[in-house]
Amino acid sequence: MEPRPYTGKGDAFLDFKGNGVDFGSELNLDKVFAFTITNASANPQVVLLNPSYSPSVVARVIKTGAIPYAGGATDLTALGSPTSIEEFLAFIKANPTVVVKTMIKSNNSDQLAKALIFAKKSPFKLPDSDRINLSSFLSEFASNDKLATVKREYQLDDQTELSLEIPPAVGAVATVTTITFYCGASLNTANALAQKKAQAMLNPEVQTTKSVIAGR
Repeated sequence: MEPRPYTGKGDAFLDFKGNGVDFGSELNLDKVFAFTITNASANPQVVLLNPSYSPSVVARVIKTGAIPYAGGATDLTALGSPTSIEEFLAFIKANPTVVVKTMIKSNNSDQLAKALIFAKKSPFKLPDSDRINLSSFLSEFASNDKLATVKREYQLDDQTELSLEIPPAVGAVATVTTITFYCGASLNTANALAQKKAQAMLNPEVQTTKSVIAGR
């Protein structure tokens, strides 16, 4: 009998959570995180949404509160939800995660003329870049020019830098953009260790050995 094709189901190293159980059902997961970025300056500002192990511009890495830029100005701020931006980035650094869908919402229609820019990092070669043009996910029949749902999957990890340009304020009105990541599977070694330990403890031989050592 041929082995069943791999789906990810039951893999101890994969953390699906929610109603998803394999890569085919990732869209059912309830793993959502959002960045809300406010640019009150008169200039467009590039923000690194995921810095990688070697961010191209450290000062551009997203963080909670003010993100200083040229001249030390602080009219660029960010906030994470449901937890802090720092917690999300720390999790991604340790647990590579698939993003199955991204929603970009802004009060400035110029935002959807921008692109998500990816740079794959490696110490052995120059970065490979890719881009997702937000305008590609707008329909001529859509009435909302300030909302785009990117139905293209990608991976966030410590080898991927992801950036987005936030348009400047329009007059006295700051540009406010929310990027919502709908996440799929995460590669979770902590989860794998717990599952493997639980599985091993069902083995009578392991239980006996553990009892003998504990009784010394």
